[in-house]
Amino acid sequence: MRIAVANLFQLTNRFNHRLTDWQNWSRSRQLAAAPLDRMQSGTTALMQSMIHAASDHQSTIVPILEAVAPAGGPASTAARDALLNEFTQQVREHATSVDALILVLSGCMLDEEGNSIDAELLKTARDVLTTERPLVTVWSNLANLDEAMIELTDLSLGYDLRDIAGASAIGQKAIDLIHRLSRGEIRPARAFRRLPLLLPPGVWRDTCEPCQTIQALAHDFELQPGVYDVSIFPGFPFADDARSGLSLVVSADSEVDLAENLATRLRTAIWTNRDAIFTGFVNIETVVHEAMRTEEHPVIILDAGDDPALGAPSEGTGMLWALIDLGAQNAALGAIVDPMAVETAITAGVGSALTFDLGGRTDHSAGYPVEVKAHVRRILGVPGADFGRSVRLDVEGRHGGSVEVIVCERPIEPTPELFEALGIDLASKQMVALKSAWRTRATFGQPSRRVVETTTPGITTPVLSFFHFQRVPRPIYPLDPV
Repeated sequence: MRIAVANLFQLTNRFNHRLTDWQNWSRSRQLAAAPLDRMQSGTTALMQSMIHAASDHQSTIVPILEAVAPAGGPASTAARDALLNEFTQQVREHATSVDALILVLSGCMLDEEGNSIDAELLKTARDVLTTERPLVTVWSNLANLDEAMIELTDLSLGYDLRDIAGASAIGQKAIDLIHRLSRGEIRPARAFRRLPLLLPPGVWRDTCEPCQTIQALAHDFELQPGVYDVSIFPGFPFADDARSGLSLVVSADSEVDLAENLATRLRTAIWTNRDAIFTGFVNIETVVHEAMRTEEHPVIILDAGDDPALGAPSEGTGMLWALIDLGAQNAALGAIVDPMAVETAITAGVGSALTFDLGGRTDHSAGYPVEVKAHVRRILGVPGADFGRSVRLDVEGRHGGSVEVIVCERPIEPTPELFEALGIDLASKQMVALKSAWRTRATFGQPSRRVVETTTPGITTPVLSFFHFQRVPRPIYPLDPV
């Protein structure tokens, strides 16, 4: 069996007004040959598992296109057209030589007019392949879906971008099920539900209650005879899409009543626990003060307001200002995007003392530039390298405080390797503040470390009342009484 696979992926944050142009996409004809985007390790694991699973079935994976762009603003019209044209060409070229197609999509990829690119890709695939060849879509858990999108596929599966092991399992499942579909062994019926429930991405974690119990219920449903998959999609509110809201899909073998019954039970479990799903965020001043007093170190402070993994420009200054103003001692912060500051520091050279404005260059929703007194301690990289050109500044704070600040030319999701490359020993710090929260909890949150989540203003803040939504269906919880 020959299985075509396409991975077409971007998370669109419509509150980021900088368009994502076609040159922002990394394109390849070899799936998972290397991570095209450092932020998509879960997707890479998914691809690798499908390749291995197909080999076990003595089938062949036919990669037709992998096009991945970093999370950011909507795709420009030219980028949308280029992606659709290239995908259409590839599907047509392979239509008569493959037996099935698997599409891996974010489910929240939009153009500058707010139209769903994912929906267009699905329509194209179905029109070219017709109904003779199985079409399976693997959606990220951030997907904003509607029933029409589900109906275009034979199966819709979901995976968590943060969970490498879970993504691998879904890759195996996708290959197993597409073989059974191709042989005519199964004819899945799907039940779809979308709830008027708008969730910030970091809120749904299956390691915390009540999400843990709800995910366990979904898993129990999957163990029932004739049930193939139960997927929950918390959704992506920052897409500001008419499809926004938590959704779920239950797939069962020709049993419409079974799928509908399980979907209703799962919907009820989620809806009745909606208040408990939302967790409060500790005030940033409180977090910093407590981190300064604690004997545990380092305290990892996750700032959700300006998260590059969710499409923020990462140039906000709320966290920087708090650390400086409160006189944080032995602190580190990563990473602020400010190309002008990077250029200034590189020109001045290591050891130079500077006074200049940092951050807040273009997007003032996350704070204005902050004047800092800093010493240039280390310079890293060249344009195009993993971290790009980056610098470490030792910034003076009030009351004798000091903060080691990483400044980059482009949005980078902070990793321990970035801190290490710039000479910052995480274990020796009293506190480490990260301008990221959604995915970095697992990366930095070792058992011995205390992890605290806070938020500042910015286009990924979990405080949804911060936003002026235009397309999100209303009423919707927690914005409205529902």
